[in-house]
Amino acid sequence: MARRKNVKRIDPRYFLDETVNRGDAPTLQEDRGDHIRGIGEKIERLEDEIGRAEASLEEAERLATDPSSEELTFQNLMDLRTRPEYYETQLRIGKMREKIGFLGQQLAQLGEEEPGQLARPDY
Repeated sequence: MARRKNVKRIDPRYFLDETVNRGDAPTLQEDRGDHIRGIGEKIERLEDEIGRAEASLEEAERLATDPSSEELTFQNLMDLRTRPEYYETQLRIGKMREKIGFLGQQLAQLGEEEPGQLARPDY
């Protein structure tokens, strides 16, 4: 491979002393009570977000209904429910519910005397 002209190169010798993992980095220490409280707060935030997302879907469906015609209502709802935004919102709600279930498992594990390694998601 030919070397290009006028290309700035960085000499790698400057980075010989660099490391990826530094031993002087502080570690985060959190007691069990703080961790349980944090999980509870996260579950509450997720439930609030699910409520807002479901309310937005219900509002969109309410606006799509036509009181004068059942056929128009059906067509409007089908059009609404096939939109990517509607589908993405439903997926987001499903993922948040899965996360709430997972956090519930972690809370149950933390309630035990010896919780061991907490469960991790299978992303």
